[in-house]
Amino acid sequence: MTDPFGAAGMGQMLDRAMAVLNSIGADGSAAPRPEPVTIEGNGSGADGMVHVTAESPGHITGLVIEPRALRLGTEVLAEEISNAVNAALADLRSQAAATSVAPDLARLEEQLREVQANALHQFRAQNAALIEVQERIARQGGK
Repeated sequence: MTDPFGAAGMGQMLDRAMAVLNSIGADGSAAPRPEPVTIEGNGSGADGMVHVTAESPGHITGLVIEPRALRLGTEVLAEEISNAVNAALADLRSQAAATSVAPDLARLEEQLREVQANALHQFRAQNAALIEVQERIARQGGK
């Protein structure tokens, strides 16, 4: 049996705490985690001659450059591609923020307080055990 006050016991307690945190649904109820949703952001530059697509978690998945954009010159084209990439990533961030759902903080706080109480109990028990060992050593004259 695992010593609840040893390192393995503390590890198990932290594993349980993480399992609780991972199981909390948006409404605070225990719910399975939804499948990740692919979010897409779009950006363009050079008056629409450059188009960039980005997908979560921040990968560029498409770059379209119309042939007439090549007439802009390499420096201008590079700047327009950079602008389009930044616009696509900004769009991706804003769409990701709009689709995220905040957890029920009251329920999360309650569960964290339970974890804290359990941890405090275990730390006090460990401290008491250490004090007892120190007192035994002192009674034996440090031997």
